[in-house]
Amino acid sequence: MPSTAMRLIDESNIKIAEGYTNENGFYYCSVPEGRQIKVTAAKQNYLSSSASIDTRSLKWEGDETTKTINVELVLEKIYENKEINLKNIYYDYDKWDIKPEAVPTLNQLTTILNDNPRINIQLSSHTDCRGLEDYNMILSQKRAQSVVDYLISKGIDEKRLVAVGYGKSLLIENCECEKCTENQHQVNRRTTFKIINRP
Repeated sequence: MPSTAMRLIDESNIKIAEGYTNENGFYYCSVPEGRQIKVTAAKQNYLSSSASIDTRSLKWEGDETTKTINVELVLEKIYENKEINLKNIYYDYDKWDIKPEAVPTLNQLTTILNDNPRINIQLSSHTDCRGLEDYNMILSQKRAQSVVDYLISKGIDEKRLVAVGYGKSLLIENCECEKCTENQHQVNRRTTFKIINRP
C-alpha cells in the first residue's frame, strides 16, 4: 500500500530509519550489520504489522559489499465488531486451560496488541452443544478469561481486554448433538476476538 509509514529500530530501541512507502507500496533503506532490527508498518484504519530481521550473522561471499533483505508486511483493515477466529484455540471437553498448540496463535495476538496499543479487543469463547445451558455459560466464560489471563501474563494491559462467554448459543456446527462427531464438537469449542470501541 502506498503512503504507509515505516519505522525501523534496533534491539536497543534506537531508530535506524523511517519514512513512507512509495506509490507501489515499497520502501527501501539501508540497515547496519550486526543488529537485530524490528520493522513496523502503520497506516490509518489498518492494524499495524511488524517483523524482525537479524543482520548479526550475515555471510559475505567474494567481493560482496551489500546484501538485499526483503521483508513483506501485510496490513489488515480494521473492522470494529468483526469476529476473527483464533486458529488452534480449542479446548478439551469440560476444560478451559490453554493447550500447548494455542500458544503460537496467542503470541501472535500479543504481537498485534503490542503493535497497535490503541485498540481494545473482546475475547469470546464458546462450548459445544453438550451439557446444561447455565453450566456452559460459566464454562465458556472461564475459557475466554483464560485467554485474557494469558495475554495479561505477556504484558498486555487488562483494561484493553474483555472476556465474554456465549455457552452453546452460537454454534458453528449445527449437527444433531447426539450425532455430532468429536471434530464437530471441537470446532464449536472455539475462541474468537473482535476489535471493540471502549471509552
